[in-house]
Amino acid sequence: MVYKDPVLGNILITDTQTIQQHAVLYFQQYALSQTAPPQMNKRWTTQFTPKQYVNDEWFHSIIVPSTWDEWNNTIKSLPNDKVCGLSSLHNEFFRHAGKSLQLLT
Repeated sequence: MVYKDPVLGNILITDTQTIQQHAVLYFQQYALSQTAPPQMNKRWTTQFTPKQYVNDEWFHSIIVPSTWDEWNNTIKSLPNDKVCGLSSLHNEFFRHAGKSLQLLT
C-alpha cells in the first residue's frame, strides 16, 4: 500500500497489520458520511409508520430457519450452467457438496 504522508511524501507499506490500521482509519475518517441524513418528508414518514392492519404473525414463518430437507430440495431445483452470484459459487458446487454442507446450516 502506498500511503501519502503529509511530511514524508509517499511511503510504501507492506506490513499487513499497518495496512489494516490505515484502512480502518481511512474508513472512519473519510469513507463515512460526516453529515446526518436528511429528514424524511411526511409522505415517507407515513409510508414507514407501522400499519395497524399488518399482523405480526404473518412474518413468523420466514424467521424460522430452514430445515436440511428444505435446503436440499431448493438446491436440487436450481438450474445448471448459470452464472454464479456474489458468492462466486455455482449451483453445481452446492449440489455436489453433500452432507459436508449440512454442517454449515
